[in-house]
Amino acid sequence: MILRETLIKAGLTFDDIHEIKGIKLDEAMKHEAALRSQGVDVISA
Repeated sequence: MILRETLIKAGLTFDDIHEIKGIKLDEAMKHEAALRSQGVDVISA
């Protein structure tokens, strides 16, 4: 529900989301690298 409301406020839909799997929750350095490289916009767990 939170995700849906956030998407609506941003003018987006679930079709605009591209899920990427493979980074574990305890791999903070990989999260930071993905965000800094602009390869992803948001990381959610």
